[in-house]
Amino acid sequence: MSENTTVSATEQTEPLCQSSGGAHRPDDMPDKGDRCKDCGRPITWLGPSMYDWELAYSPEPLSTVDRFPAERIDAESVEDLAEIDFDGEGDMLYGNSPEDHVHDNSRRAGFAVPALEAFTETTRLHGENIDLVVADLLADLLHLCDALSLDFDELVKRGYEHYSAEVTGNWA
Repeated sequence: MSENTTVSATEQTEPLCQSSGGAHRPDDMPDKGDRCKDCGRPITWLGPSMYDWELAYSPEPLSTVDRFPAERIDAESVEDLAEIDFDGEGDMLYGNSPEDHVHDNSRRAGFAVPALEAFTETTRLHGENIDLVVADLLADLLHLCDALSLDFDELVKRGYEHYSAEVTGNWA
């Protein structure tokens, strides 16, 4: 069962509350911003019953662990990326050193560049700021997930879990 699976408070068996060792318990009646009364994890009310809730997805903060992100590049548009020819260097190393992780994550970042270039070409967003292009691509991926009946939120969660494992070197 994933953390975002809908279960009633009486049916919930995992993940267990880290503070009480048992099921998470809402702190009071349904209200926006509620949390487990024992550990403080955010809860999303689903209704209609006061027992219809789920743990809200909240990823582990990456600021508290060693991180090995891709090498920083300066690009304001997708065209800037094309000029830099950013795709990392060489093959994936899958090593354990910080340098290996940075290298591999730079390669992974480069894997996304052709998708942005193709999207920019298709949508004619040439010269737009890269953050606008990425946001528009994400919006269109949401539409595609709707059309395919895919759970975009679950896919984002899984993608973040992959990213977290890769950027912390805990993917093996």
